[in-house]
Amino acid sequence: AHEEKKFLTHSLYESATRRAREAIEAARAEVAEYETDPESWLKRAGRNATPPTAPREPSDADLRADARAEASGIHAARVQSLAVTMDKVRRVLAVQTPGSDAEKPTAGVDVSAAPSPLRLLNDEASAAHLAAYGARLASAANVENPFASFDALSVDDVSAAGAENGPDEDAGRWVRSDAARRNLREMADNLWKRSMEDSGSEDRIARLACGDLAYLAATTRNLFTPAASGK
Repeated sequence: AHEEKKFLTHSLYESATRRAREAIEAARAEVAEYETDPESWLKRAGRNATPPTAPREPSDADLRADARAEASGIHAARVQSLAVTMDKVRRVLAVQTPGSDAEKPTAGVDVSAAPSPLRLLNDEASAAHLAAYGARLASAANVENPFASFDALSVDDVSAAGAENGPDEDAGRWVRSDAARRNLREMADNLWKRSMEDSGSEDRIARLACGDLAYLAATTRNLFTPAASGK
């Protein structure tokens, strides 16, 4: 939970910084237009419009504080939604005998005996899912797919990833998906950079949003899929 909140705060801070920079640039352009030709500006904005003034740039401390506050609110809402969802799942599992008709619940069933509704994806399945997701983001952002050759990940690449993780056996189990996460993080950085450079491009907003989604996917540790028939 702490790591999720930290990554969420970072993402919100980066987004807020970009939005603040864009708003300041737009306000400065408005001031420059007014100072260059006040009559033309008043004609466009209306005679009763208040002349624009030089914007105050928000401090980095304010942006970080706002990001932490927003992240806390989002995190609390996610925890609450998860609690409500788990309570509903518990209710369904408690009143339904495994394999029985859902329309004929059986009261008093031990929840601990109910099958798990989700299955944790292994390393290869997680990597495949992340690679497919990255490809869809690249298509939506109209950029080159960084996962075009990911399926051809060589044994040497896997060995190198394992060496990077060190002797940790658990970390060594996720070398392929960790490689996919590194690709997604790099993809997020590139998309954010492109969104800042392509200020007049129609793809700018899409690239900014896809960069955020790539970053969130890269920081998601575990991926699950529905378990068929609870097995």
